[in-house]
Amino acid sequence: MYISNNNYILNIELITWINDIEGVFDHKSISLKKENILINEAVYIVRTNDNYIKKVEQHSDIKMNLGEELLFHVNNGKNDCYKFINPIPHNLKLTEENIRYLDKKLWYVLKSDELDAKNVNNDYYLCENDIIKLGSLKYAVQEINIQNNIYNEKEPPNIIPDYDISLLNKNCPPVFDFIYEVNNYYNYIDLNKIKIGTIQGDNPKSDYQKKCKICSCVESINGKNDPLISLCACKELIHYKCLKKLINEKTIIENENNFVKSIKISEFECENCKTQLPIRFRLSKINKIFYLIDIKKPIKCDYIILESLNLRKNDKYAKSIHIISLMKNYILLGRDNENDIMEIESSISRKHAVLKYNKENGSIILENRSSTYGTLVLIKNPIQILEQKIQLQVGRTIIEANLMKMEEFKKLKNSNKIEKENQNFKEQK
Repeated sequence: MYISNNNYILNIELITWINDIEGVFDHKSISLKKENILINEAVYIVRTNDNYIKKVEQHSDIKMNLGEELLFHVNNGKNDCYKFINPIPHNLKLTEENIRYLDKKLWYVLKSDELDAKNVNNDYYLCENDIIKLGSLKYAVQEINIQNNIYNEKEPPNIIPDYDISLLNKNCPPVFDFIYEVNNYYNYIDLNKIKIGTIQGDNPKSDYQKKCKICSCVESINGKNDPLISLCACKELIHYKCLKKLINEKTIIENENNFVKSIKISEFECENCKTQLPIRFRLSKINKIFYLIDIKKPIKCDYIILESLNLRKNDKYAKSIHIISLMKNYILLGRDNENDIMEIESSISRKHAVLKYNKENGSIILENRSSTYGTLVLIKNPIQILEQKIQLQVGRTIIEANLMKMEEFKKLKNSNKIEKENQNFKEQK
């Protein structure tokens, strides 16, 4: 029985894709399970081991059975304020485990008319530090440099849609700490004596035996600008310049034109322990940052930089960086070679997404084109549900949520339409 003193009740439709493939949802699949849930209290939403959805009261002792998964928490406040809560931590270590962890968080779904969606959420205004997802590939918006960026000022212009999720993400700190902190390193203090300055914990008597695994040397012609470092789990030492040269040999520059420069590294990992390498690292104590890949930023125009998070090719960690000069009002992303940014990956559609640049107000809008697995943006803060229907995704479950007026709910309940719809949903397997 639903008893509420409010004017609205929360209506949630959940659609779960049976097969879990790297947290993507196939919008063209017919192997789905559908359910409808009505909520007027604070609850936890849980997916069971047979792909059904259940709600658990907030104050109950929630016990997860084998195979069950907590999707998100619904909080209800005063004045019909219902929020989905699934907070994102900040400054996580950039590891494969943490990148996959994001699949279990809430994402905003960008749709297009071509997908015949029940709701159309076309516009998302990109912010710095956003995490976007094309198919199974995730990208961080590392930098947005726009001189006339009215949208990022304190008072946004009147271009914002009624349900602007980008305001939830605006000014949020980065999800990941992209600067790897290096404690185990050695610098030369006196090149004539070939003496190594130890920063952390090793036996000084063994310092003279520390050698680079590439050049097998201790000394370096670059002195302090070429420290012996360890960036991986096996803790083998390597000169910064030697490692950078090794990476450059595996780096390919694609689509270098007036609009986009794509830097792709085919093998961005330690060849021994297979640890993913960082693009940038900081030497502790002296607080100096080094870059393994040279990222030359445009000087005479506005630009945006995207960096891949979990790109794997031939069972190896790969990396791609897209430096986008905003010299035209749209940038196409997809698998076809006609796109400005091309990613050859099975979950990327031929015409996947587009970045639209508005020079007048300095805004960059991300839109879905005709992708099979969708274009998503990570939601970092609790999101309030309104009357307007919104579509979200957590793992392989699509969520369509909106507030329903109590008058409308009572009419549906009296006509038994809700019970019939729920029964029809449960019969689809």
